[in-house]
Amino acid sequence: MRMANAYIENFDKITFGKNLTEYMAKRGESIYTLSNKVGVHPSTLHRYKSGSVVPVPLIISKLAKELGITEDLLTGERSNQK
Repeated sequence: MRMANAYIENFDKITFGKNLTEYMAKRGESIYTLSNKVGVHPSTLHRYKSGSVVPVPLIISKLAKELGITEDLLTGERSNQK
């Protein structure tokens, strides 16, 4: 439980939501299509986009895969290393 709390506390929901919205638009993905592909309810995906709900790591991985990007790019955790 402690690990889950640390994950939630360090997660930037707003950045994630903005990135999710941006990459969905770039790929032409609708909430309904993408939610079906990753196995979440469309209203849950809407909450991810608005920054009101924290997705679990498995869903972040599925979303990134479906959008053709890395998890770091989706979450905004870009490395400063090249």
